[in-house]
Amino acid sequence: MSGKRWLIFFYAAGLVLWLAAAVLGFVRAGQPAAIAPGEFTLVSAVEAEPAAGAPAGSVTFTSTDADPKLFWEGAARVDTVTVYMSQDRPSGGVTLYYRVAGQTDYSERQKAWADQTAPGVWRFELGGVEVTGLRLDPDSEGGVTGCLSAVALNEPRPLWRRLIPDAGALLALAAAPLVLAALAGELTALAAPLDKKRW
Repeated sequence: MSGKRWLIFFYAAGLVLWLAAAVLGFVRAGQPAAIAPGEFTLVSAVEAEPAAGAPAGSVTFTSTDADPKLFWEGAARVDTVTVYMSQDRPSGGVTLYYRVAGQTDYSERQKAWADQTAPGVWRFELGGVEVTGLRLDPDSEGGVTGCLSAVALNEPRPLWRRLIPDAGALLALAAAPLVLAALAGELTALAAPLDKKRW
């Protein structure tokens, strides 16, 4: 097979696999659910007086050091976590840790960085993990006052949104077929003299 045919083959295979993964993710998506802000336990943060107009049921808190944590205990299949939280100043980053069955503590290997989709809205992609707990780190500076108004698990996403790759997936879809086609072409070229010798 020529190099051009290998390239077409691997691009087509990559597209088919991407479409299959998107459809499978849509079918297997976890059930939408909400976590009330009051269900979180605060560590290195203290509740503060809510600002005027704070949403009902929200929790206002101020971090007391550079490593505040908000813990939630519960079991759920989680594809995405969307956090709605306003802050009085830039926080130095919002991160989420998750724990799975058999674990008693959180690990750096199970950490998700936020994609801030709008002011005060952070979205974390976990990819369909059965969690037994979540830990939200709202800032890394200390002295930041935040108002946690809602946390949503597995917010419904239409299938067409799942078909749009993010930057990392787009890079993989563009580069992987090139690499695989080049490798397949080289292997084919190396195998050709061996086939001739057999005859």
